[in-house]
Amino acid sequence: MKHLAFSGKYAEDIIKGRKRATIRKKINVRPGDLVLVHSGGKIIGTAKITAVEKRRTEDLTEDDAKLDGFDSRDEMMKEIERLGYEGEVYIIKFDFKPMNSLSIFSQLRRDGSQRDCNKRT
Repeated sequence: MKHLAFSGKYAEDIIKGRKRATIRKKINVRPGDLVLVHSGGKIIGTAKITAVEKRRTEDLTEDDAKLDGFDSRDEMMKEIERLGYEGEVYIIKFDFKPMNSLSIFSQLRRDGSQRDCNKRT
């Protein structure tokens, strides 16, 4: 399965449905792909890729910014500039499905994060 990774600062926006797209310089996904979604190094769910559009950064719109979880195009463009993106980029649109708590608990068990919680004192 393919992966789509995000900074941890985007986890809440993805889970709450405010971020339904991402802008990338390179892609390895196409419409219809099912991907694992990572944020802050943890798997938070899966997403079905609904669209991939190639655009020039100067052609990105206010609507693109809203889909990407930004309050404005200006805010989005500052982040794009910070990332060093210029010229052509890809907008990846997705439908996100969060992992259920059992799946998240299983993941925590596998990576050892729950080890100390299970100790008897």
